Amino acid sequence: MKLHLAIPIMSVILLLFITGCGDDDTRVDKSLYEIVIVKDTSQYLGTVTIMFMTGHANDPDDKDGVAGLVPRILINHDFGRNKTCLVDSLAVLNAKLEIEIGYEYTTFSLISNSDNLYSAFNLLAFSFLHPDFSNLDTKLKQITANENRTDDSALTVNVVRSVLFHGGSDDFAFSTGRELTSTDIRNFFDNYYCKDNIAIGISGNVPESLQVFMTSAFDSLKENSKKSKPDFEHTMEDSIVVLIERPSTRISHFAVGIPIEIETEDFYPTLIVALYLGGCVEGSGLISERLVFDRSISPYARGTLLPIHAGFSEHGILDMVPSENCTFIIESATTEENLEFSLKLILASIKDAVKNGIPGDDIERFKRYLLNSFLLRSACPEKRVKCLLDEILISDSLFMERFESEILKISDSAVNMALKEAFSDIRYVIAAVVKDAEQTKSDLLDGSTDVNYDSAVEEDKLRYRDLTIRERGFITEPDRIIIRQNIY
Repeated sequence: MKLHLAIPIMSVILLLFITGCGDDDTRVDKSLYEIVIVKDTSQYLGTVTIMFMTGHANDPDDKDGVAGLVPRILINHDFGRNKTCLVDSLAVLNAKLEIEIGYEYTTFSLISNSDNLYSAFNLLAFSFLHPDFSNLDTKLKQITANENRTDDSALTVNVVRSVLFHGGSDDFAFSTGRELTSTDIRNFFDNYYCKDNIAIGISGNVPESLQVFMTSAFDSLKENSKKSKPDFEHTMEDSIVVLIERPSTRISHFAVGIPIEIETEDFYPTLIVALYLGGCVEGSGLISERLVFDRSISPYARGTLLPIHAGFSEHGILDMVPSENCTFIIESATTEENLEFSLKLILASIKDAVKNGIPGDDIERFKRYLLNSFLLRSACPEKRVKCLLDEILISDSLFMERFESEILKISDSAVNMALKEAFSDIRYVIAAVVKDAEQTKSDLLDGSTDVNYDSAVEEDKLRYRDLTIRERGFITEPDRIIIRQNIY
């Protein structure tokens, strides 16, 4: 049976979870939006987390990129009147605002000392209640270009996730070329930034005045959100390679994304699988061991299980709550001459794990890691409140309560079964930044694979073993290798 997630946006509750301060837990029914409070008066800082269900950063389909653009316009200091209304004023209050644009939610996290949290939130609330989208038409093209600029490592991950989100096609959008207007921005804001489309968390040393104010702060927002979005399902039929040409690059950053579907009973065992392959700290995973330590052909390699599903909040206890559609993403970098071998080595390592299984000692080690992470994060008010928001958004009020028992009961056989279910027959999306995309494409298709080991590596011990990896098949269809030269 697969997970079915629902979003009870209008459950209309105010939860008070008090930790570390000796106050009684209380529950108060409200009639507007959802608020979760984790109060700890021993903390110096307080945090307000505001989540709107806005969709993927490249949504909506007819106006690609508006979802990701709206929050930047609301708070970015480069956008006219908001410079003095929000960013500069928050700086005066020693307050910090972070924005995360996930695949279904846009999250605003405001951090400030307790004395200034009420004033800082007032400024943030003002940007939602009185947005200024005037005089944007002439700036939108430049704004979009600036927002799309990112470092190579993050860019490759974004491309992989965008390709997967678009069902494996090359119709992913970072520079869409579509004309966006201030009307597009305003319409999206009116449709999604609504009081029936919001969840709020408050944590840390929260002043009483803010708790009272919060219960009515967004009453004047509209109540007509377009929150019904179809469930996402992976629809990839073939593997894809995206080569992003950047002539000035000296090292080829790349990401490999493998879409997987997780059955309900396999969710927790799959967490162990992801940790074994990708690691929980640098160097602790199988892929990092083979790329970085055995061969020294990469400075880093890490793998993470990421969601692509409605109803997922990307910042809970483990940055992961149950979802049936996920992607295992490996991030790494190497020289361009070693790119093809590195990709083959990653895919071979996964196949070897499926064939040989995960040793029991490693399974126990990663179970302990998950339990320790749970204890540490659930004790932090800021993390705890986000976990409680996760519970609301996935309609599972017992997620935190059950987590420890679910981890403890994981068996070795369940982990290895989950490994086989997820990775026996894989399709993948690869994104890599390269100096000469046409030459790299030709190299990938020519059937030969070279590797240049670091001088510190004992090449003779690896030569025979790596020969079989070099001879493995790779993508052979030219139309499955896509070149992009205008992604920044």
